[in-house]
Amino acid sequence: MPLRALTTLTLLILTASLAACAETQPAEPSPVASPSASAALFASEEEATQAADALIKEYWAAINTIFKAGGQETGILEPLVTERLLILEREDAAIFKRSEFRQFGDYAVVGTAFQQMFQGADSVQLIVTTCVDYSQVKAVNSQGQEAVRTHSAPQFQHQVTIHVTEHSGQRSMRLDDSEPMPESPC
Repeated sequence: MPLRALTTLTLLILTASLAACAETQPAEPSPVASPSASAALFASEEEATQAADALIKEYWAAINTIFKAGGQETGILEPLVTERLLILEREDAAIFKRSEFRQFGDYAVVGTAFQQMFQGADSVQLIVTTCVDYSQVKAVNSQGQEAVRTHSAPQFQHQVTIHVTEHSGQRSMRLDDSEPMPESPC
């Protein structure tokens, strides 16, 4: 065996041996469903669902206001959504504004259902589904042209993630995601 091949083989074996001996850090534990978390912030799943439904309806009312104004007034979302979602909503509103679109009609929310609740380090993550009705909404640009929807269903489910925290006895809920599921009509 040539010396170069033997040296390469020795280095590979040594590297593999060292990698096997190296200490690995345990993975960050994922949130675990916790009845105590839900008991601390909500008296029941029904209470959690009602609170989520109220927040979701307020969120969609704000979305209606923003897009009816042509992508203006995104600040009304600040008390309703996480910083991550606020950035995304502002980007969407900016595209709507640049394209000179206005929304006509309102999105409506019907039938919020509890899915699960997870305890995090300092918050609870509440996951629900809700039906969003798109049937009364049109987006029209300044030339009067109507935008074409990517999904033709008039209603479909959204999986909604809400972060819940408590500070000084006050519960705070902020919507973090409203993921449309067009394959799941209402």
